[in-house]
Amino acid sequence: MENIFDNPQRVLIYFSLVVLYFMLMPTTHATKLSDCLDLLKSDKTKTAKKGFDKPLLEDCLRVITAGVGENHPNTLNALNQLGLLYYNQGEYGKALSIYEECLEKREAVLGKNHPDTLNSMNSLASLYDDLGQYENALPLYKECWKKSKVVFGENHPKTLRSINNLALLYHHQEDYKRALPLYEDCLKISKIVFGENHYNTLIAMNNLAGLYDAQGEYGKALPLYKDCLRLHISIFGESHLHTLISMNNLARSYKGQGEYSKALPLFERCFRLSKASLGDQDPHTLLVMDGLANLYGHLKDYGKAVPLQQECLRMQKVVLGENHHGTLTSMNNLALWYKDQGEVEKALLLLEECLRMRKVVLQENHPDTLTSMNNLASLYKDQGEYSKALPLFEECLKGRKIVLRENHPDTLDTINNLVSLYKDQGDYSKALPLSEESLRVSKVVLGESHPETLTSMNNLALLYDKQGEVEKALLLLEECLRMHKNVLGDHRETIVTLINLAGLYKVKGESGKALSLYEEGLRMSNIVFGNDQLDILSLMTQMEIINNLLCPN
Repeated sequence: MENIFDNPQRVLIYFSLVVLYFMLMPTTHATKLSDCLDLLKSDKTKTAKKGFDKPLLEDCLRVITAGVGENHPNTLNALNQLGLLYYNQGEYGKALSIYEECLEKREAVLGKNHPDTLNSMNSLASLYDDLGQYENALPLYKECWKKSKVVFGENHPKTLRSINNLALLYHHQEDYKRALPLYEDCLKISKIVFGENHYNTLIAMNNLAGLYDAQGEYGKALPLYKDCLRLHISIFGESHLHTLISMNNLARSYKGQGEYSKALPLFERCFRLSKASLGDQDPHTLLVMDGLANLYGHLKDYGKAVPLQQECLRMQKVVLGENHHGTLTSMNNLALWYKDQGEVEKALLLLEECLRMRKVVLQENHPDTLTSMNNLASLYKDQGEYSKALPLFEECLKGRKIVLRENHPDTLDTINNLVSLYKDQGDYSKALPLSEESLRVSKVVLGESHPETLTSMNNLALLYDKQGEVEKALLLLEECLRMHKNVLGDHRETIVTLINLAGLYKVKGESGKALSLYEEGLRMSNIVFGNDQLDILSLMTQMEIINNLLCPN
C-alpha cells in the first residue's frame, strides 16, 4: 500500500486540508474528511490520482470560499494549490487562469511585497516560461527578483530562487550572455549561504553546467556534472532522487556530445536504479526511460528504442496525463523512430496528433509546437506531399523567427528545410534568397568555419549556378573548397565541393582547371573511402571523376 508520506505533494495537501477543515468546518464534516484521507492512502490513488485530488481540492476551495469569502488568504492558498495541481497534471490553460487570478487578488489583499504575492508572481512567471511566453515571464521574474531582495534580503533562499529562475529564462531564450553571470552569482552565493555540499548549491552547480553544455563548452560542463554527481552520491547515496537526477543530466550531456558509449551505460544504470528506488511509474523513472529510448533510437537500435518508447508513452498517459508535455515529447519521439524505420503511416498519425494536441495545450507558437510542425512538414516533404509541407514550413519559420529569433539553430533548420523543398519543386527563385539567408544565419549561429556553414555555402553556390550566376557560384565554391580543406582536410564533404567546382570549370570550358580538380578528387576519394569500401557515395564519386578524366571536354 502506498504511504502518503512518500509523496511531498500529498503531504502538503494532507496537512493543508487537516488544518483548513478543522478551522472552518463543523463536526458533521469529520466523516467526509476521514473518507478523503482513507482514499488518499488507498491503492486506488496509484491509478486514480487525477480523479481524486482535483475534486477534493475543488470541493475544499468551494467550502472555504463559502466560509470566509473569496479574498481571504486561506481561500487564496487553496486557489493556489488547485492551480499547482492543474499545472502538475498538464492542464496549463486552467492553471494559467488560476495563477493570474491568484496573483491579482493577493496583490489587492496582501500587497505587492507580501511573500505570498511574490510566490504567486514566481509561479505565474514559471508557467509563462514553460508555455514559451517569454515576453510575459521576463518582467515578472525581474520584478520578483527586485522585490525579493528588499523583502527577504540579498542572500535569502527565495532571492536565490528568483536569480536562478531569471537565469533559466535567459537560458531557454539562448541568451547565454545574460544567463551566465546570474548562474555564476547563484552558485557563489549558494556556497556562502548553504555550504558547498548543500542541495541548493548542487542545483546551482548543475544549472551552470547545463549552460556550458548548451554553449558547447563541454570542457567546462563535464567537470561540473561529474563533481555534482560525485557529491550527490556521497551525500544522498546512489539511489536517492537527487542523485538520479544528476546521473541523468550527465548521461544527457554525453549523449548531446555524441559520446554514446559513455551515455548508454549511465542511462541504463540510472533507469535500473530509478525503477528499483522510485518505482516503474515515477515521473523521473519515465523521464529516464524516454532518454534511454531516445539514445537507442540515435544508435539505430530500433528493436530496443521502439518498444521502450511505446511503453514509456503508455505509462506517461496514465501517470502524467495525455496532455502533459512529457507525454507529447514521447509521442513525438516515437513518431520519429517509426519514420526512420519506414513505418510512415504510424509516424504520420502520431505527428499529426502531437501537433494538434500541442496547439491546444501549449498554444500555436510554443517552441515544442513549432518542433512538431517542422517534423510533420518534413515527413510530408519526404513523401512528396509538397502542398501539405509548404504551408507548415512557412508557418513554422514565421513562428520561430518571432519566438526564437532569426539567428536561432531551429530557425536555421526550418530555413534549410524550405530551401530543400523549393529546390525539389524546381522553384529556384524562391530557394535562392532563403539560401542566402541560411548562409548568413549559419555564419552567426555556427561560425564561418562550421561544417554546416560550409554546406550552406556549397548549396548556395549550386543555386547561383542554376540561376545562371556562374561567377558568383565560382567565387563561393572556391572559398568553400579552401575552408573545407582547412577545417576538414581529406573528407567526403571536401570531395563533394571539389567535384562541384570542377563541374563549373568544365561548363565554362576551363578544362585544365577542371581536370586538375578531378584528379585531386580521385586521390582524396581513395584516401577517404579506401579501395575495398563499397560505399555508395564513394562509387558514385569515383565513377563521375573517372568519366570526366576520360572525357574532359
